[in-house]
Amino acid sequence: MAKRQISPAKKAKALALIDLLQEKYPKTFTKNPYPKVPLAVGTTFVLLAIRHELGVQSRDIKIALSLWCRGVRYWSALTEVGAPRYDIHGNIKGSVKENHAERARNKLEKCHSRHTVSEPGL
Repeated sequence: MAKRQISPAKKAKALALIDLLQEKYPKTFTKNPYPKVPLAVGTTFVLLAIRHELGVQSRDIKIALSLWCRGVRYWSALTEVGAPRYDIHGNIKGSVKENHAERARNKLEKCHSRHTVSEPGL
């Protein structure tokens, strides 16, 4: 199944929203090189509820979180069952469940296998 492409304009808006979230909620939306933290289940709904305060549309939030929750930095944060999940203010709200940890480990494995180049003759 092919992933839907995000238009450059929509991606730019989503990245600008991520910058804003990193500024307003730095404990949860950490900047590289700090590791990302697992977001609390329902973070999308929390952000949707304050979208007017953030000055964004619902679609912007969904795209921004889609971008935030992919990649090695985020998946690495989800691999440990029982690891804390954080609300937007940096408070612990729940923990990583087995199915989420397993999915993250599978994504990391798939990512690493795509980027591993075997040496000739091995």
